[in-house]
Amino acid sequence: MIPQRVRCSPLHREERIADVVDTILRADGELLYRVDIDGHHYRVLAAETTPARPLHD
Repeated sequence: MIPQRVRCSPLHREERIADVVDTILRADGELLYRVDIDGHHYRVLAAETTPARPLHD
């Protein structure tokens, strides 16, 4: 199951909570999440993220 929100460090800086807006499966089998942080989109490796609490429980 794809999480709606994840904790990630898209630019290898501070950890942020981001909304997952899309998934990308690379040819080598690596899963990427396209995430939105304050209106900016980043691609992060799914393996380098952790699920965050959803906005609404």
